[in-house]
Amino acid sequence: MLELFFLLLCADKASEGIGWNLHIKTPFNILAFISQMNLPQTIKEQLDPLKDLLPNQTPYSFCHRIPTDRAIVTPKSVTAQVGHTFRSLSHNLALVEAQPKIEFSWHHVQKKENTLANIVDEHLHILLIPFPYKITAQAITPIAPPEKHGSNGQKYGYFQLNQGWIPKKKETQGKETPLKNQAQQANEIYEKLVLPLIKKSKDHCEIDCIVFPECALPESIADELAKKILQNNSSEHSIRLLITGTASKSDKKNTSYNNATSYFFFKKPNTTNNPKPQDYLVKKQHSKHHRWKLDISQIKRYGFSSFPADTNTDWWESIDVTKRKIPFYAVSPHSCITVLICEDLARNDPAMPTVRAVGPNLIIALLMDGPQIKGRWSAKYAGVLAEDPGSAVLSVTSVAMIDRSNSLEQNKSRSVALWQRPGGQTESIELPKGHHGLVLSLATTAIEQVTMNKVADECNTRRYELMGVEALQVDNPEKWL
Repeated sequence: MLELFFLLLCADKASEGIGWNLHIKTPFNILAFISQMNLPQTIKEQLDPLKDLLPNQTPYSFCHRIPTDRAIVTPKSVTAQVGHTFRSLSHNLALVEAQPKIEFSWHHVQKKENTLANIVDEHLHILLIPFPYKITAQAITPIAPPEKHGSNGQKYGYFQLNQGWIPKKKETQGKETPLKNQAQQANEIYEKLVLPLIKKSKDHCEIDCIVFPECALPESIADELAKKILQNNSSEHSIRLLITGTASKSDKKNTSYNNATSYFFFKKPNTTNNPKPQDYLVKKQHSKHHRWKLDISQIKRYGFSSFPADTNTDWWESIDVTKRKIPFYAVSPHSCITVLICEDLARNDPAMPTVRAVGPNLIIALLMDGPQIKGRWSAKYAGVLAEDPGSAVLSVTSVAMIDRSNSLEQNKSRSVALWQRPGGQTESIELPKGHHGLVLSLATTAIEQVTMNKVADECNTRRYELMGVEALQVDNPEKWL
């Protein structure tokens, strides 16, 4: 047994920095890093003698010979400082149980100019856009009459989401004209909402990341919005990342999906052959693992008027949940982010064992929910992850869902986000009336973590801190805002 622990310690130390970048030049890290990069052909030819040594299963596992259906070894961000488990024995490598229920992946998505830099002080400025701002009672409706199951008269049915909040017309000089396609709708959202908020944020910081809540956009419109951001990334802003909840349908099976869609924006380096390179984007996406279940109390709370007044019926979200994935994004030399969708924050199976093993520095939870305040379910489950593995958790919801939730409340809250950091600090983040977005300024601090066998990481771990919040307002907002 001691020999196995010794091998674990050696492997963990040799893999320091694996999956992040080359600022820590251990041999295995260099090989693993090379296997992830899109290198020029000339460099690939020079590295050809090393091809048999390169990890051949990235981004799904960093093992060379062990198949992913047996075990998965991944990079690691945070080591849990509570409890005594196998996860407490390593700083740099995580062992994830092989399971057919969920697909793990690790993606190196850092800015090119930061690839080889040893950055200590890292900042992440997030523009939170809690869209939509208005939602009708018909936005969530039953698909068909419910069916009985069991002998106690309990029934279940399915509901669908109608994204009627997407603008269909634009106003020019007092005249309304229809938006003919999704590109025009995306352009309207960019020109009348996203860009004005980015311009207002310049008084405070340069935005790195934009976040929309769960199901804020149809996937096709999100794609067009990402293209618009890319098109203007040099002239108007320098966005690195767009994270948004999206809804989509499969053309073949007419199956609905509730997705977390992330768009990463990159600059190609100047070369002799390409002195004016085009920026490009990379899209990553995974779908929700668990359906939302609506009961009569929630239906009344949100005022969804299309449902029958039946206390014996549960209504399930009509989405496909078979394609279960959990991607992790190395966004800087020391920081990893993952995204969860609503119920997936609260359910242990199948994602949580992997989340706890990897220990992302920041978890962003996209919700369709009421106010994000202490005592509600999202705060409870975010607190669990803040303790073990020790991640910072940011949950976000839309103004529209908050307003519907507040309709029967005496103490109305406009907390569109909740920040939970390791150590127990919880902050509800309010959006003042008449405002449309928030700038969340995050910074990392170096902390030292110690494994269960008393090995310190020499302050190589980063913890995100919420340094400031600024509310933003769109001047002369459109009717749909």
